[in-house]
Amino acid sequence: MIQAVEKRLGLEGGEIGLLAAMWLFSATLLVASFSYDGYTAYFPQFFAALVIIGTTMLLFRNYLPEPLYSFTAESVTVLDEGDVSDEVLEGETNIDDGMTAESDTDRGLPLELTGMIGGYLVLSFFIGILWATPVFVGLYSHRQDHPLRLTLLLIALTFGLVLLFLFMVNIPADVGYIHEMLGVA
Repeated sequence: MIQAVEKRLGLEGGEIGLLAAMWLFSATLLVASFSYDGYTAYFPQFFAALVIIGTTMLLFRNYLPEPLYSFTAESVTVLDEGDVSDEVLEGETNIDDGMTAESDTDRGLPLELTGMIGGYLVLSFFIGILWATPVFVGLYSHRQDHPLRLTLLLIALTFGLVLLFLFMVNIPADVGYIHEMLGVA
């Protein structure tokens, strides 16, 4: 039965599970946000609605009309393909270990990005989003071999955007667990 659903939707089981979890979490957030007062409810309602619409489109993309299908089915690369040689992209086998070079690359780079995002979340918990975001952007930009000027510009830009976001939403995301433990918050 699961294979029939995977075939019908054109997705793997893990993708279906992830999209379903995102949909359920966003639906719960959307329902819960109606108990918030005034303008406080707008932000979670807006983003929960966007996630619900996006995940629904991804789950049922095989049933969408052509312009929407092309938009949802188009492959997107998170990491720069300039880091990968042509031989790796063609999937040539490595004679030494018998594995394809593509499988090594496919597992290594996204895994590194996943680790960086996990580290960002942990660091945000401990020191606050305001301070963790520039650290993450700086590390990611350095990983992508951006010039120092661009890296510094991106760090300043993200710090300013997070500061603007905190000012607009008025939440204390500039402090983390360490600030609370030290009594600085």
